Amino acid sequence: MASVAGEAVSKLRTISTPAREVARWYEQHPDAMYLPVELEVLRGQKLISSDQVSAIVFTGPPPNSNHTQRGAGWCRKHGIEEHIPYDPQQKNAPRFLFADIERVIISMLPANFPLADQKNNLKYSEVLCLTRLNELAEAWGTYRGVIVLPDTGYIQNQLSGTRTTHSIFDRFGCCELDGSPMQITTHQFRHFLNTVAQMGGL
Repeated sequence: MASVAGEAVSKLRTISTPAREVARWYEQHPDAMYLPVELEVLRGQKLISSDQVSAIVFTGPPPNSNHTQRGAGWCRKHGIEEHIPYDPQQKNAPRFLFADIERVIISMLPANFPLADQKNNLKYSEVLCLTRLNELAEAWGTYRGVIVLPDTGYIQNQLSGTRTTHSIFDRFGCCELDGSPMQITTHQFRHFLNTVAQMGGL
């Protein structure tokens, strides 16, 4: 049982590494938006294109491979107006203010950042389980510079799914022997682990 727990902790540390790196970056640069090294060149630009917005906000390509559409759509969703009117002849011309993108991304950080636990003075960069926004729901696109501290509700949604989110079992094609959807609650997981521990003599 100890080896299972050790492996679980090791995996959590590995999975959480990118998010903790983002958290550490924000601790040192609280008034700036996180960018990976390859995108730092955009920080000095006043205007950026829809493609560049998509690359700044998300870690991977969109499902339809259309960065222009995703970048512009994200801006519309968050109320970011075009600084320069759209031109059909130059669909991906720079027209969004970098400062507007930065403002929205920074506003999405946890309200009490950098402290995840104020009572114990624990920073987000020090917690065991930390993810980037949507990292557990790849279809939505993982955010580069927004972090999330998963709580019970967040994990439960991944286990059972919601009206708008597939469960982790659905995403990986897992189902019961009769073909019905596989679901489990965090409470059931605790009972299962307790049973395994008792069977192991703990």
